[in-house]
Amino acid sequence: MPGRYALVCWFKGHLESGGVSDLIVADSGGGDPPLPESNAALTMLDYAFGLSAPLRVGRNVVRVENRGLEVHEVDVFRLKPGMTSDALIAWQAGDQEGESPGIPMGGTLDVEPGDHLWIELELEPGSYVLICTVPAPDGAPHAHKGMVMVVELSG
Repeated sequence: MPGRYALVCWFKGHLESGGVSDLIVADSGGGDPPLPESNAALTMLDYAFGLSAPLRVGRNVVRVENRGLEVHEVDVFRLKPGMTSDALIAWQAGDQEGESPGIPMGGTLDVEPGDHLWIELELEPGSYVLICTVPAPDGAPHAHKGMVMVVELSG
């Protein structure tokens, strides 16, 4: 429905530190809106990610598609210097106290099997982790089943 909406992150002080953004939905006038032009496609499977093309420094428009049988998400973090994807996974699995090993850069909420959407990421040189923390039927986060991808971007 056309209107102005707010996207809000309620997790541990994220709202106070800028975890809010406007979302404006325009009336398409009855026709289908044009699809975003993407430079890469990210496929989510049970339990892996696949990229059709490398991400790049600067603006990325990524088509995200869930080809798995379970709900998935992708959270994108830029690792802080000296940190690893294992440190980020351990921090997320723990009580998430103390400083995070990564800086959140964007991502999706839950994406149902067969659905797709687009995300825009502005990336600098560095190490990035794409991770799915949705719980599997056995309760373990998908990241613990291998749904993690590390992407290195050089300047």
